[in-house]
Amino acid sequence: MKPRRNSLLPAAAMAALCLLGGGQALAADPPALDQKTIDELLKKAEPTRPPAAEPAPPSTPSLTTPTPPSVPAPVAPVSPEPSLQAVTPSEEPAPVATPASLGDSLWELVQGSEPLTLTPDRTSHRVGERLALTLNIPKAGYLNILGVGPDDQPKVLYPNKYVPDNQVKPGEMKFPPPNMPVAIKAEEPVGKTRLFALLSEKPLNLYTVARDGGAAAVAEVLEPYLDSGEKADRRALFHGARLELQVCPTQGPCP
Repeated sequence: MKPRRNSLLPAAAMAALCLLGGGQALAADPPALDQKTIDELLKKAEPTRPPAAEPAPPSTPSLTTPTPPSVPAPVAPVSPEPSLQAVTPSEEPAPVATPASLGDSLWELVQGSEPLTLTPDRTSHRVGERLALTLNIPKAGYLNILGVGPDDQPKVLYPNKYVPDNQVKPGEMKFPPPNMPVAIKAEEPVGKTRLFALLSEKPLNLYTVARDGGAAAVAEVLEPYLDSGEKADRRALFHGARLELQVCPTQGPCP
């Protein structure tokens, strides 16, 4: 059985018929509609498609204020570190041996040497007064006479520029000797002055040394003898004598 295609109008066709009638029902029977007319009416009555939805506007970025990164609290400036030089803990300094004065060293040297007789005319002199000594020379050798005052500076009294040759013979000897045209006088600084006589078998002329290098050179030349240590060694080096004289000012008391 064929379907009754025209027996029922679709809802859209009925709506179209209502539209043709001005929205009012028609009193007369509707005319017969062929398929073509129905198709045309359906086309006219096709509901209007809603306009295509406009694309949504791009999402607006969130207006939430971004939280700034946390800033560390300001730090107070740091004072520069003091110098990191290593500090050695305070320690008691090692005791430094005070070197003996030249006068003390010569005193010890002569004390350990073969004896030599040395006699002054007196034991105190004012500045400018003449000095006279008597020596007893036990054997031939080379004689040096030195004076060391309170300043510890040696002065070579014999030999000197008047008698540069200091080779002597055994026996008694006066100083200054007869062939010396000038006197030896007491000189400043005032105070205790030590006299030393050294007689050596080997040539030793401290006047030449003092003339070329001064008092420091005299001390340097004598240093090996002063450091000889044992008295037995010293006795082989020199015949020696020592004495102390007091040099006083030209005016005032003199002890």
